[in-house]
Parts: sequence; C-alpha cells; structure tokens
Amino acid sequence: MATTEHYFSGDGTTTDYTFTFPYLLGSDIKVSLDDSPTATSEYSLLPTANPTYVRFNTAPADKVIIRIYRETNVATANTVLAGGSSLKAASLNNNQTQALYAL
Repeated sequence: MATTEHYFSGDGTTTDYTFTFPYLLGSDIKVSLDDSPTATSEYSLLPTANPTYVRFNTAPADKVIIRIYRETNVATANTVLAGGSSLKAASLNNNQTQALYAL
C-alpha cells in the first residue's frame, strides 16, 4: 500500500517538514496538528513538486503531532471532456490518477 500520510512531532523550532507521496493539486495536501485541521494560511507547500515540504508560518509547539496527508477531491474530474473536443491520453491518465489517489 502506498504511503499517503506522514507524521512528525513538533519541537517548537522546526518549520519545514518533508513528504514524498505524490499528489495532483496542492489543494489535495492537508495538515493537522493534534488531529485538528490546520488552515492553509498557516503553512505553504514548497516547492510545488515532489519531494515537497510543508513550511509552517510558526513552528508547531513541542510534542504537537503533525500529520501531513493527501485528500483528493473527486467531486469533479480534473479534466472534463466535452463532445467534439480532442481526447488526449494525458487527460485520461490525469483523471485515472485522480480516482486512484482518492481511493
């Protein structure tokens, strides 16, 4: 089974935490501190490719459990195919990957 989350323990000084699992959109990456969701305004993803790290604006406190995980939205397909449009392998692969990550 693929790893889709990483756990860390805060130390009060470290602001950067690396993760290596794949994702399609930055909005698919979520962070929680002690099982409470963290607002996206409290951290940023740098760079926006793998491997990636989460940089917190303020270092999580000592012994706070940090969870970085992927939560892929499948409410709409990443690539919407319309009648008469050209069908590209990359579009189909992207939608397949989206469904795979959601599972």
